[in-house]
Amino acid sequence: MTKLVLSPLAINDLLAIEYPANVVISADILDVGGLMLVVGPTSVGKSYLLLQLAMHLVTGTPVVGQWAVPRPFSTYLVQAEIGRRRFQSRVAKLWANFAGAAAADLWLESPYDLKLDTPEGLAALEEVVVEKGVEVLIIDPLRPFHGRDENKSDEMQRLFDSFLRLQFKYSVAVVFGHHDRKPSPDGWGKSIYKTRGNTVITDRPDTSFRIEESKQAGMVEFVNDKLRNGEQKLPKQRWVADRKTGLFSPADTQVVDKAQIVTTLLARGELALSEVVKSVMVEAGVSNKGAYAVINSLEKAGVVAKTQGGRQNNQKGLVLVGDK
Repeated sequence: MTKLVLSPLAINDLLAIEYPANVVISADILDVGGLMLVVGPTSVGKSYLLLQLAMHLVTGTPVVGQWAVPRPFSTYLVQAEIGRRRFQSRVAKLWANFAGAAAADLWLESPYDLKLDTPEGLAALEEVVVEKGVEVLIIDPLRPFHGRDENKSDEMQRLFDSFLRLQFKYSVAVVFGHHDRKPSPDGWGKSIYKTRGNTVITDRPDTSFRIEESKQAGMVEFVNDKLRNGEQKLPKQRWVADRKTGLFSPADTQVVDKAQIVTTLLARGELALSEVVKSVMVEAGVSNKGAYAVINSLEKAGVVAKTQGGRQNNQKGLVLVGDK
């Protein structure tokens, strides 16, 4: 049995050490060797966000245009959310937005047999960390990569203890995605308790964020549940997912030409009014009332006209005035 040797430092010796800069993401969100959780319900965009995060990290660009990344970080993302072909398609779609970064140290894998709670799994992971010089590990999501009971405290403690070896021995920052538990009839209570499994999953990370659907169509909300290293939690963010690029961006900085959405749709010919309203709501991130306001303003300006008994089941239709 290996003898444990402790090495305490005198306070003056500790204070004399010049540690290198350890910021990975600004605003006290993620440090070198830190642990971060991104949690939310199914199909809200967690995997897209984690992949976008990986690309920001390896290119040294601000996360969602808001939080600085001081330099490029070699990043390894493992995922078991979707099949390899669809994952490749998703990567291509997002990576196209990071022009000029083809040589970035972004390592991607879909190792469906990797278990991080086994000696074999940890050894394989450490080998990649050393070989590729990995500085950030992203796990999407946590559940497929271990075989422990997520509802038991001791089981989860042992799983997160395995992350400590990576964090302390190799100074690797770990980011992992996780799902909500199934809703109860009485609602959720405090947002942090939506997270599936034992509270260890929310206790151990330094930082935790929740991504959830916004009441405003086409948007998500990014809520900071925990910021251990910051003076106070970050304000709630409202983001829009661009359907063409796949990227999230702040809703208040994304300029959407709502009128152009309508005219582009109608360039193909008459459409049901309800269909146009729905498209404006999704693409512009506005309410039903807001979508109708756009259409009504275009009607007053003589750009579009409503028709009686549109093309589908006698619904009202909408058409460009020149096509009427």
